[in-house]
Amino acid sequence: MSKLIVTLTNGSQDKDLIFNIHDTDIAQRWKQELEKQYPILERNRFQGWPNSEKTLEWYRTELKKRIDTVNNYRQNTIQSTDIKDQQSLNYLHTFFEQLRGTTDVGTDFYNNAPVDVKSAVDQFNMLIHECEHQMRDSDSPMLIVTFNGKERLELMDDDYEHFTFKWKYGEVYINYCEVGKPLLDIFKDGDTIVGEDAVKPQRLYSADFMIKFGPNVPDAYHEQRLKMFNEWYSKQTYNFKNLSLGMIPVASIEQGEPYSGFNEVKAVCVV
Repeated sequence: MSKLIVTLTNGSQDKDLIFNIHDTDIAQRWKQELEKQYPILERNRFQGWPNSEKTLEWYRTELKKRIDTVNNYRQNTIQSTDIKDQQSLNYLHTFFEQLRGTTDVGTDFYNNAPVDVKSAVDQFNMLIHECEHQMRDSDSPMLIVTFNGKERLELMDDDYEHFTFKWKYGEVYINYCEVGKPLLDIFKDGDTIVGEDAVKPQRLYSADFMIKFGPNVPDAYHEQRLKMFNEWYSKQTYNFKNLSLGMIPVASIEQGEPYSGFNEVKAVCVV
């Protein structure tokens, strides 16, 4: 069985987390993307970590920095708001939708902006989603690892049966790698102002992944949430072939305790 090794560091010590890669077709294709050894892009997306500096106030400060960068380039592009609840984050996310466009095309604003403004727009989106997690699931730590220059590939029809939001401790999932918002997030966020073009069930995958370190989701809770989602979805006007609810699991933890002061991903490899 192939293994995924994620090496964490705190600058002076390293620690390996070891995961067994599943024998499903999609997990094996994901492994092939990892084996291309793309350079790591995001190394420190530790969300909900115990004793982390990433409090709600930290997110408010970091979001304001990105807003200021964009508005200094073009005045009043993002109308700032007091970040106090999910609705305020839904509101801010609409500006990202308007500014960024798709991954492949982009808007005129994004394409013509200097590098620091492009980076601020991308980080603006990432920080919004991290802040949402902090507000809603601060007791469910996770780690997201993304790669620079990775290829985005279309999921096959059989892959969609693996989507789940019945999260497990130490499970590795293929990360959402599109510019948009999946249906489950729209449902959880009570988002009534998301732009129609931004509603995107996942249809692409890449080497990017997320590791969940929260408790396993109980069967009864999952069934209740799925029922609530279906009731909500029946009242919407969306008409997607595949709903892509949750993420696709691709590996399970074998050994390693992640919480001992490590705050950066040093390396990722497959053996």
